[in-house]
Amino acid sequence: MSGMSQKRIRWERLIWVIDIATYALLGAAGTFALWLNPPNVTTAVQVSWIVVMWGMLLLVGGMVAAIGRALRVWAVEYVANVFAAWGAFLFAIILIPAAVDSQGWAGVLAFVCIAWLSTMRRYSELRIFANDLRGDSLRVRLEVALRRRTQNVVARQHY
Repeated sequence: MSGMSQKRIRWERLIWVIDIATYALLGAAGTFALWLNPPNVTTAVQVSWIVVMWGMLLLVGGMVAAIGRALRVWAVEYVANVFAAWGAFLFAIILIPAAVDSQGWAGVLAFVCIAWLSTMRRYSELRIFANDLRGDSLRVRLEVALRRRTQNVVARQHY
């Protein structure tokens, strides 16, 4: 972290905490989807396996991504982020009919969309990590990836 200002370090730590919290909340949403789902959502879906799939994507993706982000193992977070993002996306699709009927569900839908956008923001950053590995051989690329595993964010050069 030499050469970085303390202000930037604080902001990057805040981003790190926000990412972990987002993933953990998505994991909690998966728990609610699987075991504490409101009857009107289950009735609206009418296909029980979709609720199980959506809940598992949120639960497993959110919790594994939170652990990956907390431990700064971006390769684990990268895969789990996709699961969490798909879970949030399905949750949003499932909530659309309920949101049309109720302002309360419209608020829930808005928060789910915010969580989904947050996972997409982090996914974009993780794509840069995954695609910015220099080296000719797979071994060299893996070594570079392992050395970079503890970085929090991509160095910003274009904005």
